[in-house]
Amino acid sequence: MADFLKKALLLAVLAALSLSPARAASGFWKKLEYALSVGLALPRLATVSVYRDDWSLKLLKNVSEETVVSPEKGGGPAFRISASHFFRPRFGLEAGFSFTSIAGPTRSAFRLSYVWVDGLEGTIRGDWDGSGRLFSFPVFFNAVWKPARNRLQLKLFAGPSLFFNSARASAKVGLGLSDETTILVYTPPVWTPTIVQHIDAVAADLEIPKTSWTSFGFNAGLGIGFAFGPRLAAGCEIRFFGAPARDIPWSVTPGTYDGLTETRSRWIVSDNLARYVESQTSAFRADPSHVQVSAGLKLSFR
Repeated sequence: MADFLKKALLLAVLAALSLSPARAASGFWKKLEYALSVGLALPRLATVSVYRDDWSLKLLKNVSEETVVSPEKGGGPAFRISASHFFRPRFGLEAGFSFTSIAGPTRSAFRLSYVWVDGLEGTIRGDWDGSGRLFSFPVFFNAVWKPARNRLQLKLFAGPSLFFNSARASAKVGLGLSDETTILVYTPPVWTPTIVQHIDAVAADLEIPKTSWTSFGFNAGLGIGFAFGPRLAAGCEIRFFGAPARDIPWSVTPGTYDGLTETRSRWIVSDNLARYVESQTSAFRADPSHVQVSAGLKLSFR
C-alpha cells in the first residue's frame, strides 16, 4: 500500500498547490478555505464468496459440500482534507483527498452432507473467523455551489475522483476428503475383498495477497455548516464516493491439515486439489465505493 499512498499524496499535494496562495492573483488568498473532517465510511452491501462441489467415490454415493465466506457488515474510519477557492460568491472549486479503511471477509460457514451406497447419511459442519481490509485513497476535484453566505451554510459539490485502492484477506474453506482401503479376507477356497472407507473434512487456508489497483470514479454530496466567525466554521457532510468494483480470485494453500471429525487425523491437500478448489470458488469482490458521514472544521482566509 505504501507505493500507491505516496502517489496519492503527491497528487493531493499538487492539487492543493494549484490552489496555493503563493500563486494567488489579487484577492485569491481571501477566497481560500481549508477543511479537515473525520467520520465513518459505510460501504455498499458486499457480495459473498462461495465454494461449492459435488462428488462421489467408491462407497460414497454422493458428497455435497459448500463454504460461504461472508463479509463483515458495518463501516470503517475515514478522514478527509481539502482546500477550496471561491472565485464567485456562490461558486468555487475544491481539491483534496480522503482515506478509508473497511473490514474485509471475516466469517466462513461450511456444510458437507454425504450419503453412503447403503443409504446411511451424515453431515460435517464448521465455522471459522477470517480477516481482511480494503483501503481506499480517493483524490478528488470538485465544483462547489453555496446557495447563501451567512452563519448557517449549505453547500453542494460533485466532481471526478482518482482512487488508489488496496485489498487483502484471509479465510478458511472446508474440503471433504476420503480414503479407502481394500482388505482381502480368505474364505477357502477364495479371497474376498472388503472395502473400508472413511470420510472427513479439513479447514484449508484461503488467501488474497495484498493487491493494489487504481481506478477512476466520482464523488458528490452536500454539507451543512455553522460559521463561528469570518474565518472559522464547523459542519457535517454526507458524501458518496463511487468507483468500479474489482473481482479478486482466492488462493488455496496446499499442505497437511487436521481433520474435523476424526481425532488426530491428518489429510493432505495437494496442489492439484488446491487449484481445482480455486476454480470452483467465486472471487472476492473488492468495492471501494462508499458513503462518508463526517464532521469537521473549516478555516477560511477571507
